[in-house]
Amino acid sequence: MDLTQCAVSVKLAEAHAFRHIINIAKNEVDQATFIFSPTKLEFTYLNSSKTVVHSLEIPVYQLDYFYGAVDEDGNAVEEFSVGFDTAEMFTNTRSLGKKDEVCISLMHGDNKLCIQHLKSGKDGTSGVMFVNIFSLEAHRYDITKFNDRPNGTIKAKKFAEVCTQAVTTKCSTISLLCKKNGITINGNTPNGTICFTTTLNFATQIIMENRGDSSSLDRLLASIPSTQSVAQPSTQLSVSMSATPQPRLVISDAITNIKIPSLLVKSLGKLHNVTNVDNNICLYYLPGVPSIKLTLPYGNGGGIYTMYIRDQPNISI
Repeated sequence: MDLTQCAVSVKLAEAHAFRHIINIAKNEVDQATFIFSPTKLEFTYLNSSKTVVHSLEIPVYQLDYFYGAVDEDGNAVEEFSVGFDTAEMFTNTRSLGKKDEVCISLMHGDNKLCIQHLKSGKDGTSGVMFVNIFSLEAHRYDITKFNDRPNGTIKAKKFAEVCTQAVTTKCSTISLLCKKNGITINGNTPNGTICFTTTLNFATQIIMENRGDSSSLDRLLASIPSTQSVAQPSTQLSVSMSATPQPRLVISDAITNIKIPSLLVKSLGKLHNVTNVDNNICLYYLPGVPSIKLTLPYGNGGGIYTMYIRDQPNISI
């Protein structure tokens, strides 16, 4: 590759984790963006129902990474974003295996991302594919009102197994009852009947510190337009959220109760594929705040995958 003509090139060692992140995105949204900069690779989007923010951030020191983006005058560009179709990206990454690598690159003036599969074993490279790119406004969703430390951690694989159970038993929703020592997951039928209940105790528990000015995703999500617009410089969205609790039925000793529809439950059932099998999910929540934050390591810990999930109390099907 002629790096003098290259805007960016990034090699991901844990390509299978990337493949599963794209698979989750395909089920959540039609289009998404990569944000490239000299310091990190970012992949972020707001789902179609405007209830969940997904974000992947990998610092460049964890990557085989080249950044050489310049503008028409030859001046260095601080960062740039590209939009792509998630279904097309998944089609071009679905064959990546657990020991494979993938190289994503873009040449100056090109309108396609080059996706090069680097297969493990004797054969090495298995071919080059291309994904169309287009102008798409990129946002960073900065939701800062959760505590810095999680309430606790649970095994990613166990959490995914319970979510998969909800899909298998054809639950229309699940409810996460977030408590002091763990979470209780109820699988719900369309008529409101609870078809199973599972409690996952924290593997690691952190004492919760109430920061006072707690907040939900409501204002942020309401402020995002429903249609994507022509590319703009990446912007940092900071949200000031109300501390006023929304009316809620108090169930047992739950600190907060989050209701999640079946489509998102399918995505949660794949989270263990994004990280190492032994890794934990960190959970963040606060009393009276109708949203929850989940974080987990990308692969063996080269980056962080984050989800902000808003309660959907009126979902019944």
